[in-house]
Amino acid sequence: IGVVGADKVLMANESGANLVVIGVVNYNSPTCFLALENKKIKTPKDFEGKTVGVLTGTATEYVYRALLSKSGVDAKKLKEVEAPFDLATFIAGSYDIRPAFIYNEPVSLDMQNLKYTVINPSEYGVSFIGTVYFTTKKMVDENPETVQAFINAVAKGWEKSIKQPVVAIKYLKEYDTNIDENRELKSLEKGLPFFTGHKNEVLTADLPHWEQMSNTLVELGLLKSSDLKNAVDTSFVSKYHKKKKNGKE
Repeated sequence: IGVVGADKVLMANESGANLVVIGVVNYNSPTCFLALENKKIKTPKDFEGKTVGVLTGTATEYVYRALLSKSGVDAKKLKEVEAPFDLATFIAGSYDIRPAFIYNEPVSLDMQNLKYTVINPSEYGVSFIGTVYFTTKKMVDENPETVQAFINAVAKGWEKSIKQPVVAIKYLKEYDTNIDENRELKSLEKGLPFFTGHKNEVLTADLPHWEQMSNTLVELGLLKSSDLKNAVDTSFVSKYHKKKKNGKE
């Protein structure tokens, strides 16, 4: 069982990987785009004439391409550069716009008291699923009890973390004493809306959301078809929530 961006699973399957998504961490992708406040960049159209940092080959790039397309941005009117993962060059003004996760880079900027604007792709019709839990089709077929036990455990963990973020970070600190508790708590609190799932059921995403994402990947030429039949198995998460509603979890 692994953790990866949903787009990676769908693309790997087209190469014969035979993977199955068994749960969704981020119903909505946490990908956003940042600009320092003094750049006066507030919408995707404001990207024109500016320099955009791109993390090539990552989900943030695909969200970026979809954002340009859906917002009618003329890609010929902007300059793209490869963005480092470090924020230093962005802060120094080497480029104007950078891809980010809403609960990561903005926290770093907040802690440095830097003012910035956020462009949220979902506000412009870009529908992307973020991180997912996945396994192989063989694992699902031959060890369904193990897969169900895993889903039950992480679902309970996410529900408790959402309700008690301070306690969650306390446990994280016990696991890894090197973390900055203050930063991790700010990150979790900022990211909470992205972990609650479809209709506030953790690890869930509805079929229309999956279809919108896969269709976008087809439009971008990253997938040949948007067939999700063998790529997503919602049965384990559904079973968890059904038992919970019946008071058995």
